[in-house]
Amino acid sequence: MKKIKEILTSMSREKRRKAIAELGAALWADSTPLAQYTNLINLYTGRCKKVAPEKIPVICRILGVTPNELLDWEE
Repeated sequence: MKKIKEILTSMSREKRRKAIAELGAALWADSTPLAQYTNLINLYTGRCKKVAPEKIPVICRILGVTPNELLDWEE
C-alpha cells in the first residue's frame, strides 16, 4: 500500500522502527520475526496489495492515522 510507505517515511527513524515491529507482530502474529518483516516489506513496496478489512483499525492505531487517511479517502 503506497500510503503505508508514505506514512512510515514521514516518521522519525526511531518511530518508524517501532511501528514496523508492531505492524509485523500485529498482522502476522503466528510468523517468525523475519517472516513478519518480509511480509511488511512486501506490503510496503506494493508487492502485497491485499489487507484483510479487520486489520485496517490495527494498522491505523499503530501508525496513528484514521482509516480515511490510510486509504486516501476524502472525508
